Amino acid sequence: MEDIHKLGESMMRLLTLDSEPLACQRPRVSKNGGVWKPKQKEHDALKKEIAEAWEPFRMIEGGVCVTVDMFFQTPKAFKGRGESSDTYFLLGEFYTPSGEIYPKYTRPDVDNLLKSYLDAMTGIVWKDDGCVWGASCRKWYREKHGVEIRVEWRGGCHG
Repeated sequence: MEDIHKLGESMMRLLTLDSEPLACQRPRVSKNGGVWKPKQKEHDALKKEIAEAWEPFRMIEGGVCVTVDMFFQTPKAFKGRGESSDTYFLLGEFYTPSGEIYPKYTRPDVDNLLKSYLDAMTGIVWKDDGCVWGASCRKWYREKHGVEIRVEWRGGCHG
């Protein structure tokens, strides 16, 4: 599901992904000197999901600003610790899950999450991630996991 808006001279597109947030993993080296990337299959699936969500748009020319909101499913361990089974215990306080979201302060790190998505969008949304002049990433708890990516740019797209 996506949305696009014209903001004066700028354009903004919202990409909504249903997948669980994926952090970028560092390459690993075996005892024999072989190098591999953990979670490579998941990263390839992420690129495919982004490509499908970005269609029918072409690559963006010029500068890009990206905002990524990562939604992690509220852990079951938080459920039922309050006054009713519909209450969650987060950060020492009780909350009800009436569509509300709450900040996530634990791993994975924001920088690893953001890098994973910027790398996955390279070659699909933009030619090189050097054109990204601004980026922000936030982590939240909510009922269902997912990712929302807001891409803002000026100018056109090239094919």
